[in-house]
Amino acid sequence: MDSNVSFKGILYGKTGNHLTKGIVCCPHGDNKFVRFVNSIGENSTNIKEKIKVTCSSDGLDKILIETKEIPKLSFWEQIFFRVDKLQNKAIKWRKEGKIDSFVFKLNELEYKNLRDDYPYLPKKQLRKFANFVKAAAPDEMQKFLNNFFGKL
Repeated sequence: MDSNVSFKGILYGKTGNHLTKGIVCCPHGDNKFVRFVNSIGENSTNIKEKIKVTCSSDGLDKILIETKEIPKLSFWEQIFFRVDKLQNKAIKWRKEGKIDSFVFKLNELEYKNLRDDYPYLPKKQLRKFANFVKAAAPDEMQKFLNNFFGKL
């Protein structure tokens, strides 16, 4: 069964309790954010201080990952990922403190597409991502996350 899931890496800015309108990053945005979470996890001693994980079962199951870290985009990523003015503006606002943090939403269909059909993200990266998300999540979310990530 082919899935027509178009993964766009939607990123939200957060100021106080308000989420900004979603920024559609690009068709490779989910890949970038998985790698971004992995780099945060690899470069921190306590991932719970760097990312906050919540979940939602409203409609599709989704995980929400919030971080105050600022993603760095290389020159090649800006070209390959087709970064637009709005994305650069959000990163600039985060650096200036106008946006407190970024929130990334990943639903179960997008994750399944990354896991099964996306050729540019190795399973090893997805396993790391799942482990870092589980390490940052509260204990009461572990069962939900085990179901969400399934077996890799």
